[in-house]
Amino acid sequence: MSDSTATCVDIILAIILPPLGVFFRFGCQEVSAVVLCGREIFMAVKLLVEWLNVICMLVM
Repeated sequence: MSDSTATCVDIILAIILPPLGVFFRFGCQEVSAVVLCGREIFMAVKLLVEWLNVICMLVM
């Protein structure tokens, strides 16, 4: 059961925050990869906030 739960969490992370899902699945081996992964996570969070803002504007 724990394997299927981990797979489900990986899938959810990959949908919501793709860079974070990839990081948890494969990890980062180099410092430059960690920096790039961090930047991508920041951009994904920013995009998620913008999407939520647009959805809230459409609902109201």
